Amino acid sequence: MKKDNKVSHKYQSLGMSLGMCLGMSIGMAVGELLFDNQSLGMCMGLSIGMLIGMSIGIHKDQIINEQLETKGYTILEIIPKDIPLEEYEVKIADKNGEIYVAAVSKGDMETETFEVGDLVYMDEDGHIEQAVDKEEIEN
Repeated sequence: MKKDNKVSHKYQSLGMSLGMCLGMSIGMAVGELLFDNQSLGMCMGLSIGMLIGMSIGIHKDQIINEQLETKGYTILEIIPKDIPLEEYEVKIADKNGEIYVAAVSKGDMETETFEVGDLVYMDEDGHIEQAVDKEEIEN
């Protein structure tokens, strides 16, 4: 992947994985009821679940990619807000240089592993999340 053209695929992979798991379990139950054959239901559920999960994930990734193209938020600075470090202030800038400050909880800092220079997007609640998985950049 090129460094200058970053695109998110994180929800496509997640949706596909979750869809396969749910599809397989539901397919086994339906296969047993309708066909008296869990294997047949499992194969059908796996395929259908994967496609449904992947399409939902692709839709979410498209929303993120549109925001990356129009706004392109980048982390400028991470500031601990108080002594017990229960919350952080994260300064982000868009492509136009407009600066925003987002409050990020300690738990989100640990799960998202934000670093200065990371591309982030703002969800519908105004919280920031990693736009591109770090594994995708390294590969």
